[in-house]
Amino acid sequence: MIVPTLSYRAFLNAPQWGKFHSIQNRIPVKMDLGVKVTSVLEDEYQDMLRADALEEEARLAAQEEAVRSVDEEAVMFASRRVTRGEEQRAATNRNFAALFDGAQIQTGNEGGGTRIFLNPEEGVELTSILYKGEEVIDKLEGNSILLPAGSNGSLEIRTNYVEKPVLVESISLSETTLTLNEKETAQLTVTVTPDDATDKSVKWESSNPDVATVSDDGLIEAISEGICTVTASTLDGSDLSASCEVTVDKESGILNVSIDGVKVRREGTYIYVAGVKAGEAVGLYNLAGVHCSTVISDGSEVRFEATPAQYYIVRVGKASIKVRL
Repeated sequence: MIVPTLSYRAFLNAPQWGKFHSIQNRIPVKMDLGVKVTSVLEDEYQDMLRADALEEEARLAAQEEAVRSVDEEAVMFASRRVTRGEEQRAATNRNFAALFDGAQIQTGNEGGGTRIFLNPEEGVELTSILYKGEEVIDKLEGNSILLPAGSNGSLEIRTNYVEKPVLVESISLSETTLTLNEKETAQLTVTVTPDDATDKSVKWESSNPDVATVSDDGLIEAISEGICTVTASTLDGSDLSASCEVTVDKESGILNVSIDGVKVRREGTYIYVAGVKAGEAVGLYNLAGVHCSTVISDGSEVRFEATPAQYYIVRVGKASIKVRL
């Protein structure tokens, strides 16, 4: 009787050994759709890894010798080593068996066991690998799992189709620049497209929280004089962001001033004057004395819009009040 000297799989397929097949350990496979599963004996897989290492080593050696161009025989020898490595790996690749639902794996009684490779299709994820009824998905080594020699039982592979996420394509903020006084707040809103993006959430950050802070929903609070940038960044992997430059000015200290019944206050970019009789003029001047605006009171609160971070003089009759926005 001739003993086969080929691979273990060829050994099992040899006619003279067919009668011994029944004593080999067999593992029935049950698997969902959407995953390609192959198996190979661990010893042969390790041979393939060694062949890969040999091939890489020989390839680098051939490159090095080619650069030197001093020893043609050494180059040819290294090239032959590359060819041998490729041949050995190709021989191992031929021993990979494609598995299907209802197939059976033969692990044998000796050797390093059988390695199972699992490659889900795009949009498919592995959710469970049950071996002998126990969950072993946490034992995956990359995309493979090793079944020991002499093992039996069952192997069940479960998958789930995952809907491909719709990524954010653009992001923008309601403001690109803001000027606030200390202790003031402002609300930024974010807009992302497309409308059917799977994850529209963003992360808010301030480049200098000592100047201004921002909450998880985009509320900015001015802390102290300076300039910073508030940024909203997508979290869905699209790596998009939008920013707003925030300038914080010192607070004027004149929040509610009253002279002869006339009250002056500032809010944002406006100066408000109350307590002025109807028909009386209220004038606004810059610090150099240049006239900016005059409003004839109708008895209600007078409002002036002015440029932030500037000093102004409010004049009502003989009263003058200095205000800094």
